[in-house]
Amino acid sequence: MRMKPICVLVVLVLIVVGACGDASADLTFDPELYTFLSVSPRGYSPSINNCGEIIYVDYVMGTSATALFSSERGQLTDTSIYVERWTGTGVNDSGEAVVAGRPAAGGGYRVYSTVRGAITASDFSSNNPGINNMGEVSYVHNQTLPRGVFTSDRGMLIDISTPCYTPRQTDISDSGEIIYDYLDVDGQRQIFSSTRGQLTTSRAYAGAINSYGDVVYVDAVLGDIRLLDGTVLFDVLATHVKMNDYGDIVFSQYVSGGNGNYPTSRIVVATQRPDFYPQFSAIDPAMLSVPSPSVVPLPGTVLLGAIGLSAAGWRLRKLDSKMRGR
Repeated sequence: MRMKPICVLVVLVLIVVGACGDASADLTFDPELYTFLSVSPRGYSPSINNCGEIIYVDYVMGTSATALFSSERGQLTDTSIYVERWTGTGVNDSGEAVVAGRPAAGGGYRVYSTVRGAITASDFSSNNPGINNMGEVSYVHNQTLPRGVFTSDRGMLIDISTPCYTPRQTDISDSGEIIYDYLDVDGQRQIFSSTRGQLTTSRAYAGAINSYGDVVYVDAVLGDIRLLDGTVLFDVLATHVKMNDYGDIVFSQYVSGGNGNYPTSRIVVATQRPDFYPQFSAIDPAMLSVPSPSVVPLPGTVLLGAIGLSAAGWRLRKLDSKMRGR
């Protein structure tokens, strides 16, 4: 049986875990054990917590405005904030969600919390957030020096000034370990850990970590979702991926439509406990098959104004009843 990393705030961990169940059983990442469920026919940059709540970015119905949505609570942010579709999200077991965006009236990108408001300053362009059950938020600052991977509690942990490259996604475990993508010595995108160093040897981005230290990531060229040893878990055209302690994996999958810089994606959750998600309909795995990269209209480089991110490599719950009383 795997043991969770020891954290200083043990009492808080126990409270949170008790609210969403105990995911202490051994987990096998066997693709044959997974069922695919449709969360939303359109959406971007999803995240999932241990209660099975899934958040993602989508358009507000009937408008061109974007907002953060929850599979359980509906729309979480209003149109006073322009929520960025491709720069990641995070949600913890208390339901606090984080997303990158900027004031609709103008201003720089920053990280917003649905509980605490703006986490970063308006003149500190930041994006690609993650959040753990301690409320610590990881994010990237990439416009002015110092460029780095930061947290709301500990400041800058990783310098990304040289070479200058913007990680596509960060994620943070309850022990405070941060997963991010960056360039290796050969200039190839890889998954790195703030505590373990470089974790992959193939071209990778959009890594996700749970409280046990399990990591999955998106292959930067083929878009499939892989384990750390390079094993293909799901052969899908994914853009972002997140995972909880039960091994439920949520991802955005490219579908036809949109344009090269802003393709359309849908939200899918892969789970070994489909009965936990009765509100979502099953997807035939064959329907997740995608054409070869030579046929798929891969997105080009995106320059998101103040962020300067690039989008590349597109291949690939109800809340627990114990949460309802909170």
